[in-house]
Amino acid sequence: MSVREIVGYRFPQFLQYRFLGKKQLHKNYKPLSYKSDFQCSNYDKKTLDTLFKIAAFKKDYPVFDLNVDISKVTNWRKDPASGKISPLQYYGKIKRQDFKTNGDVKYLSELSRMEFLPFWAFQYVCTSDEYYRKKITEIITVWNVQNPYLKSIHWTSGIEVAIRSVNLIYTLIILTRFEKPSEKIKTEICWQITRNYEFLKKHLSKFSSANNHRMAELMGLNVIASCFSVKEKEVKKWQNLFFTEVKNQINPDGVHNELCSQYHAEVLDQILITQEFLKARDVEIPNQVSELNKKMFEFNQQIVSAKSETIFGDNDEGSVLNPYFDTEFNLFQSQLASANYLFKTKYQSTGKTDFRNYLIFGKALKIEENKPLLKDQVFEGSGYGFFYDPENGAKLSFDVGKMGDSISAAHAHSDIFHFNFSKNGVPFFVDPGTFQYHSKNLFWRNYFRSISAHSTISINQNQHAKMNGRMSWWKMPDVKIESVEINENRSICKAVSDAFKNDGVTHRRQFIVDKKRKKVSIEDVLISENNTKHQLDFYLQLHLKVKIIKEGKTWKLKNENETVLLQNELFDQAQLISGNSNQPLGWFSPQFGQKTIGQTLHLKLEFQKEFNLLTTISYASE
Repeated sequence: MSVREIVGYRFPQFLQYRFLGKKQLHKNYKPLSYKSDFQCSNYDKKTLDTLFKIAAFKKDYPVFDLNVDISKVTNWRKDPASGKISPLQYYGKIKRQDFKTNGDVKYLSELSRMEFLPFWAFQYVCTSDEYYRKKITEIITVWNVQNPYLKSIHWTSGIEVAIRSVNLIYTLIILTRFEKPSEKIKTEICWQITRNYEFLKKHLSKFSSANNHRMAELMGLNVIASCFSVKEKEVKKWQNLFFTEVKNQINPDGVHNELCSQYHAEVLDQILITQEFLKARDVEIPNQVSELNKKMFEFNQQIVSAKSETIFGDNDEGSVLNPYFDTEFNLFQSQLASANYLFKTKYQSTGKTDFRNYLIFGKALKIEENKPLLKDQVFEGSGYGFFYDPENGAKLSFDVGKMGDSISAAHAHSDIFHFNFSKNGVPFFVDPGTFQYHSKNLFWRNYFRSISAHSTISINQNQHAKMNGRMSWWKMPDVKIESVEINENRSICKAVSDAFKNDGVTHRRQFIVDKKRKKVSIEDVLISENNTKHQLDFYLQLHLKVKIIKEGKTWKLKNENETVLLQNELFDQAQLISGNSNQPLGWFSPQFGQKTIGQTLHLKLEFQKEFNLLTTISYASE
């Protein structure tokens, strides 16, 4: 941590939590007035009626691996997973990771993002059923009573306050558009938005606490400043900070600098929503900001291409808007439809309007069906690659970049040179997932982000970097792409990492997709600078449903109706491990909060000087 960060952020933050917040507790803030004529989207009942006929509305809200009936929630400080109720307490004394007192803060916070509220408002407009307006009023009123300003766990994170603000404002906009907000709803939302605005102003993340949190907070400040009476100098301040942050956080190739596919999508929505609110008050978006936003969608297209969704890094299923009852909803695909509307691109799209896009753009939205050609691509600045053989349905996605952002790599995994492979949308080699963030699950948190949970190589049982607590890394390695060759018949990417320089070992890996031979090759070269013997652990993460037939050095892999052949000259020495809790090895997390037995192929060897390892995946149809 730099002196600049300590003086410019940590010390003021300390003063805020220990002293200044106690004065703010009792301050009688003048309520911000809502601009009832503000419209970011023009909603119409005809489109709404059509949408709600397609997706059956329901009250059960998914909180990771749970379903919670929103209509039955009576305590908004209750963790739905453990049942623990976080006490009323001054926010500066609350320890978010204290499970015995608060439960799991991730589960606890999810409901209070209020992502369901705009869709409850839409449901009320469609049905005119007074139940929904009464329930919206009750939820907001009870939440405000149970969470006095700065006196609950829900006032300990700026990103949560920001996302809650956006969803409350969308709810108010919808009800105002159809002339149906009660005075009680307006009063309660204005009460909370006033305090949310004061909170975000005083708790704007900086330095190592920035990235997706700071972007979300600036989203919250700009959305509030668009719809409520805020000082003009503050309005300008938030929009300029937002423009600066987009340029800071988005790499020139369009990938968010935390290098996690899910966080990329979440930040994309933070940027998109902010821009739409700014444009609604005639703010001109700088060309550089607009171009970076446009480039972000290019990464999305690769993530969901070939009927297969690729995940890199942490995935806590985070979002700003969540049409939870729409079982066909996919955030990446919905965002691609947004790009086609905004930028006239031709990304993958079903041609159907979805609730997220309707909420952001209203009836002006036009979506056309589109099936783009698959394009081999390496995002050389961020280190992600995607190679295809469209005729045979093969997709190879791989990581040849650094671990997360350069500050703390908070959501990164030790996954340098990791890869995923699918055939006709059927997964064979996968990222094992995330499982949990909470400190009570630190053992499993560390496993799912470890080198042994990814399809790569470890030297002397080392990680690619040093774990620093449950959320960050230090002593980050350099990774360099040495060459990329893409042509009609074959695509190649070669990269080198110095992650094991303390052991005197350099690791090179080359990915090749040969469309003529219908084969993927993963070529590893390990070079030691000394004569010391080194332990090499080679890991491959197989999808949990893959069935395996071992035939010496060739392993036949079957999943659903697809088959591939996995070959390596040393695989007669390899082990297939499932559900080992001691090492651990062989686990899979299908969604945040869930852990199940998976499959890890483990090859353990010793080498000196130089060692070469060739692994191939033959995907020709039988």
